[in-house]
Amino acid sequence: MVEDTQVDFAWARQHFKLLRQVQSHEQYGSGSLREPTLDSRAIHDNVPTLESLQRSLLRPQFVQQRGFRWLESDQVTVNLVARVSPTLRDSADQPIGMIGFFAALPETAAIGATLHAAVAWLQQQGCRTIIGPIDGDTWHRYRFNVGPHNEPAFLMEPTNPDYYPVAWEAAGFTPTSTYHSKQVRDLEAVVRLTAPAEERARSLGYHLRLMVAADFENELRRIYDLSVSAFRNNPYYVALDWEEFFELYRPSRSVLQPRLVWFALDRDQRPVGFLFCLIDYARAARAMAGSQSLWAKLKFLWYRRFASAVNFKSIAVLPEHRRASLAAALMHQGYREAWNLGYRTANLCLIHDDNPSSKLDQAQANIIRRYVLYQFADGSNGPNRETQDSKFS
Repeated sequence: MVEDTQVDFAWARQHFKLLRQVQSHEQYGSGSLREPTLDSRAIHDNVPTLESLQRSLLRPQFVQQRGFRWLESDQVTVNLVARVSPTLRDSADQPIGMIGFFAALPETAAIGATLHAAVAWLQQQGCRTIIGPIDGDTWHRYRFNVGPHNEPAFLMEPTNPDYYPVAWEAAGFTPTSTYHSKQVRDLEAVVRLTAPAEERARSLGYHLRLMVAADFENELRRIYDLSVSAFRNNPYYVALDWEEFFELYRPSRSVLQPRLVWFALDRDQRPVGFLFCLIDYARAARAMAGSQSLWAKLKFLWYRRFASAVNFKSIAVLPEHRRASLAAALMHQGYREAWNLGYRTANLCLIHDDNPSSKLDQAQANIIRRYVLYQFADGSNGPNRETQDSKFS
C-alpha cells in the first residue's frame, strides 16, 4: 500500500538503505553498467552519502514537500519525494511540481501507484505541470539514463535500473526534455579542427588561462559566478547559493587535474567563460565498491592508472561573449591538454539535445548514451522559458 510521510532524517536513512538495495538487485541495468573485471558489487551509480542525501532532502526553501512510499509486508519497496517548487512557474504562472529522490525495486504496479499518489498530492497543491525525476533542481541529480549501455558508465554519470523509465512511462509520464552524452575517440583530429577557434578568440583580445590549483576556493567561486550568469535562462533553472554549490563541487578537489580546467578572460582580464573537465576515474571508483576504508582507497589509487578518458563536464560562456568562438577555443584547450596528458578519448557529458554545444566535437564524436526528463501527461505546459543557454549540464 502507499503511505505518505514527513520528510526528515529518518526518511533519509530509510531511503539511503533502499538505494543500496536497488544497487545490488540482480535486475539493475542490463549488466553493461557494471565493470566486468571487478566484483559485481562494485557499481558506481552516484548513490550519495547519507550526509549529502540529508542535506539535499532538508533544504529549507522546500517548504511544501511530502514523502511517498510503497509498503509490502512491512518492507519499503518504493520511495519518492514530491515537492512544490518555490520559484519555478509554468506558462500559466502555476507552481511546478517535482518528483525526485526516487528509488524502487522492480514492481511496476507498486511504482505506478506511488507515482500517482504523489501526482495527486501535487495537483492538490495547485501544480499543473509535474516533472521528474529531479531532486529539486538541475544542480542536483535529475533525468533517467535510458541507454544504450554498450560503454561502461563514466564517472559521475547518472545511472539507474532499466525498469525505472519503463515504469514511469507506464504510469503516464512522457519525455519533456532529452539529453545525450558523446564520445570523441580521435583527440588528435579534434585538436587540429578546433585550433582556428582559439586563434580567432585570441585575435579578438581574449585570453585563456589554466585554473590555479592552489587557489581552489576562489577559482571555484569564479566558476559559480559564471554558471549563475550563463545558466539562468535554462529550463527548470533554480538559483543555488554559493555555500551549497561549494559543497557540491568540493569533493572534486581530490581528483582534479588543474590542466583540465580553463578560464576565458576578456581584455580587462575578467572571467567570461570556463571549461571544467575531470579524468574519468570511473573504474577506480567502482573498485571502491562504495567503501571509504583504507583498502578501498588503495584500490582507487591502483585502478586510476587505467583511466583512458577525460570527462568534459561543464562549459559556459557569458551571453554577451558568445560570438567570439570562446566555447570552441576552451574546448580546444581541453582536447589538447587531454591529449598531452596521454588520454585518447573524451566524453562530452550530459548535453541537452537542443544545445549548440553538441557541435563542439567538430563532427568527431558518436552518441554513447541518452537521458530523459519526464512530465506527467495531463496536457499542462512546461516552464516559462524558451531557450537553452547552457553548454553542458
